[in-house]
Amino acid sequence: MTGLLGVAVLGVAGTLIWQGLEWMTVWPMWLVVLSPVPLWLLFRHVEIIAAGADWLLWKKKWVRTYDLAKVKLSPRGAQFNLILTDREGRKLSIPWLQLCYNRELWDLVYNGILHSAHNGPFTSNREARSTLHLPR
Repeated sequence: MTGLLGVAVLGVAGTLIWQGLEWMTVWPMWLVVLSPVPLWLLFRHVEIIAAGADWLLWKKKWVRTYDLAKVKLSPRGAQFNLILTDREGRKLSIPWLQLCYNRELWDLVYNGILHSAHNGPFTSNREARSTLHLPR
């Protein structure tokens, strides 16, 4: 976003300095105006979400979804965070809607949550039980 903002600022500045759109006909000016774009592409922040048959990875943290000990759904601003803790102590907190946007990804995670809820020691808070339809 900052690269595009830089392009817009330089474009407006060129228009004001040259008192019109005449600067667009000078090709070296395009190099100046578009110079923030490669920097933006180089330093942009990419969040990777990945899931396998029995694991979920987000921001370099991962949990085993079929071996969960605790599931919490907690409000964070205008959305909810899904906090997953597996039996080995690994903990992952992810915006719930981030998972729901990808149906296949959510299916993998939700199946693991349900499996964990029915097998072994498992705790969840009231929000998680009511929203995700988990057993008590």
